Formats: sequence, structure tokens, C-alpha cells
Amino acid sequence: MGLICLRADSLTVVIVGAIGMGAAFSLLFPSLSLVAINRVGPERRGVAMGTFTANFDLGMLVGSPAVGAAAALGGYSAAFYLAAFASMACAGLAFSMSRRPAFEPLPDTLRA
Repeated sequence: MGLICLRADSLTVVIVGAIGMGAAFSLLFPSLSLVAINRVGPERRGVAMGTFTANFDLGMLVGSPAVGAAAALGGYSAAFYLAAFASMACAGLAFSMSRRPAFEPLPDTLRA
């Protein structure tokens, strides 16, 4: 959808592309938040959701200006290289976290 907006010849095409991107984003956030809260116990789900939301918003706050600055300083290729690097770093982090077991309840001897 982003390519549709980039190559658009009219405002109508830009609006259609923006609607498509918004629809895709509306599916992404709930899906990722579900992954985050399913990795913790019921008593920690609020903390997990808050942490996920804060980091998601922080990524938007830092990522968008960083890619814009890269495009302004080095052209669009620099912006795409920066985005590719960030994607690979996040994929590596996600892969390293996926090796950990999902939520396991505490044994009765460790419960408060």
C-alpha cells in the first residue's frame, strides 16, 4: 500500500492507499499485543500490555523521524537501508526471545 501512495498520480489513489495502510495497521497492533500478553501469566498481563504499548509508541516516535532524517541526508536508499537494518535487528531480537518457553505457572512452593 505504501508503494501505491508513493506512485500515486491523484489524491484519490493516495486516499485509497492510506485507507489500505490503516486497515493493515489496525490488524497488526492487536495481533502483536496478543502475542505479548500470551507470554506472561494472568497477573502480569496489564504490565505486559503497558510495556508493549509504550515500546510500540516509542518505536513510532523514534523510527519515523530517524527514517525521515536518513532520507533527507542520504536519499531514499539510506532510508530503506536504515529500515532494513532496524527490521533485521528486531527479527533477531524476536528470534532470540522465541527460544524462551512461554508462560509456565510457578510451582506451589514458590507462590506467595
